[in-house]
Amino acid sequence: LFENVVGAFDGYLLRITKACISKRLRVKNPSKYYCRKQFFAINCQVCCDADRKVTYVSMLSPGAVPDTLAFFKSNIHHAIREGRIPAPYHFVADNAYPDSDTILTPYTRWDMQHDVRGQMDSYNYYLSQLRINIECCFGMLVNRFPILLNALRTTKLSTAVNTFMVCCILHNLCIDERLETCVTPANVAAAAGMRYTQRSEQRHADLVADADFEYVERVNEEVANELCRLHARTAPAIVHDEGISLKERMVHKIVALGYRRPTHNQP
Repeated sequence: LFENVVGAFDGYLLRITKACISKRLRVKNPSKYYCRKQFFAINCQVCCDADRKVTYVSMLSPGAVPDTLAFFKSNIHHAIREGRIPAPYHFVADNAYPDSDTILTPYTRWDMQHDVRGQMDSYNYYLSQLRINIECCFGMLVNRFPILLNALRTTKLSTAVNTFMVCCILHNLCIDERLETCVTPANVAAAAGMRYTQRSEQRHADLVADADFEYVERVNEEVANELCRLHARTAPAIVHDEGISLKERMVHKIVALGYRRPTHNQP
């Protein structure tokens, strides 16, 4: 559904000790490092890709600064404002970020007050399937490097920043290694005409079990092309009006293709 997405953005609060911001270190306004979650932190603006690799980090703000202002300080915000991100490409983020054709954000509750047909709600659902990658990225970072679970025991802000950067670099190296060496086990190799897929309803506790995977039939390309042509003749037209925003065009696209937020009654 969402094409040309180059990354998912979110803020990460890097825990630090009070020793990092003592007066002898000439830190301006130490109280600004005390975040809303009631610990001292640095606001890290992080972007990841579909493989959950960290592709961008900005650590220019103390923990009490909201994600909106921390993002405005980042180099990538200046790049977006100056038009250095090509038009077809964009990011996804939550409502803390400015909504534009370069950053797709969800509709707010206020926006959805008159969403009678649930079109905005469906858009929010499918957008969240992309935004969840950055949350998973943070979870993988903390699981790989438990040092991030507690405040970094250092008396220098620069050391805390460098520690987080090293964790991100090693995290990316681990993902690169996994992607290069990941192969289907020989004892569960897919038969001819089949492909190996993961069930969408699987639970986290069962990720390593063979029963979590199923074989599905591979679709013949000619049949698939014919179905696409048939759908193009019968489905509602997708709106390409340049006068509306990218978010609105995505809502029209989701509706035109017949996608809706799944309910408990749906398989």
